[in-house]
Amino acid sequence: MSLSTLWRRLVRRPIVLVIIVVFAASAGYVGFKSTNGEAQSQMSVLVVPPWYLEDQSVPNPMLNLTDRTTQLASTLVVALQSSDTAAFVEGAGATGYSVTNLRDNLRFPEPTSVIQFDVTGPNEQSAHAGAERLSVKAGQLLTSLQIDAAVGQPTNMAKLQEIVPPQDTTSGVAKAQVRAAAIFAAAALLAGLLVSWTVETLIDRRRRSRPRDVEEPRVQEDEELPERGGVQGAHALVRNGHALQQSAGWPE
Repeated sequence: MSLSTLWRRLVRRPIVLVIIVVFAASAGYVGFKSTNGEAQSQMSVLVVPPWYLEDQSVPNPMLNLTDRTTQLASTLVVALQSSDTAAFVEGAGATGYSVTNLRDNLRFPEPTSVIQFDVTGPNEQSAHAGAERLSVKAGQLLTSLQIDAAVGQPTNMAKLQEIVPPQDTTSGVAKAQVRAAAIFAAAALLAGLLVSWTVETLIDRRRRSRPRDVEEPRVQEDEELPERGGVQGAHALVRNGHALQQSAGWPE
């Protein structure tokens, strides 16, 4: 049975079609409610160098963002992958985080002085708290790295400046729930169509087998009719012949 034939039969049987649609919708609702997603908080900080390390004629560190600050930001990204940082962030109720200083360019992902934090948590408060803790930890690590490098005075050290505070992004909860609902609904719809196709196929086979069983006895009866007719005709001829003999006076 083709899909077009199945569709025509389902259209003729709206009750079956409604049952399949309701079943798929119920499965989607179950998938939506059974999925536990996570909230996501995003935050961005900037590695700002002391102005006189780059150009004394421009006393503005925001205009001195060169490859040196980019390399320092890349080093800080690596340092933030430690287990101590993870434990510190999770202490605020967050469940995970990611750190990057790459531009949002799929073809040419170049590093920059801007570090972006993506923190996940069971709710918005936990995610935001985790992002703030990650920012604090990043500042501590940056200072520690420069102290270990014997930079000297704090005024000679690069610092972190918050440029984007913790804010909500597209909720991971909604994404996961919508994805689960779509998968459950599609699976239920395919299952309903498969069951309908199987039932219709079995019905077609039964319909095709019934006429054959009925036609065979008819054929046998049709074959027996000439035989019966021949015997009856022979008896009639015999009787007629006997009558002719009697009328003619012939001996039997």
